[in-house]
Amino acid sequence: MRTTRRLLPAAPARDAATPARRRASVRLAPAADTAPRTGAWIQPAAPRAVEMHPAAPAQPAPRWGDEAVAAVSHDLRNPLNSISLAAELLQRAWPADPALLPERGLLDAILVSTEQMRRMVMDLLDQSRLDAGGIPVCPQPVELGPVLRAAADSQRLVAQQRGVTLAVIDAVPCPVLADDARIDQVLGNLVGNALAHTPHGGRVTIAAERVGGQVRVSVSDTGPGIAADDLDRIFDRFWRGGECRGHGAGLGLSIAQAIVEAHGGRIHAESTPGQGATFTFTLPLA
Repeated sequence: MRTTRRLLPAAPARDAATPARRRASVRLAPAADTAPRTGAWIQPAAPRAVEMHPAAPAQPAPRWGDEAVAAVSHDLRNPLNSISLAAELLQRAWPADPALLPERGLLDAILVSTEQMRRMVMDLLDQSRLDAGGIPVCPQPVELGPVLRAAADSQRLVAQQRGVTLAVIDAVPCPVLADDARIDQVLGNLVGNALAHTPHGGRVTIAAERVGGQVRVSVSDTGPGIAADDLDRIFDRFWRGGECRGHGAGLGLSIAQAIVEAHGGRIHAESTPGQGATFTFTLPLA
């Protein structure tokens, strides 16, 4: 391989009066070379076709959280039932001694708290069923009056502790086509919410009446009511509202709505702030 060097012309002579300046000029140019070349050359690779494959569709992440909630909720039912049964047996066997009233009050508190936890567990289980496709219901002809009274009796102790009157207005016989266990769950959520937000000395009323080919059930309270902005979202999942009207995880009302709609009915809420609230749902006549 031959190297060619090109010499640049010399700079003109510098006059003595001219200030000294250092200046360098470099010019690079390819040298002509006709001699045969030797050595190795690197040849660029020939272009190759690149096959493009569509990306595999993303697989949904496993819902371990939902499965764990469902499993834990299911397993919690047995110990809660045992606690509730033991407290009830102690309450029945408790001596009627005025000196033991404080201890009896503790038993009452255990029963109330256990019932609240049981309802929360059931809400979590039902929410997992909703995510899986829906809450199963088994409608059959049932007399509504006993269902309403049983729902009131299950909340009677809470009403007494809060100093709230809990009343059931007996209507004419109303045979409905319903799953009585599920309707009891709806009433438990509605009455529980009403009691939680009705002040001492207030009143919660459960009533039913025939309207055409349906029965309309209502739960009314004399609490502070629900803000107008909250009424549109009161049945949303996990919605608790500015006043935290729903206690627990905020699932009770959304599950109640799903149960009522599974029966072919509708549920809605009405309220005037400062004048209480009324929740109403419909069921088909048997």
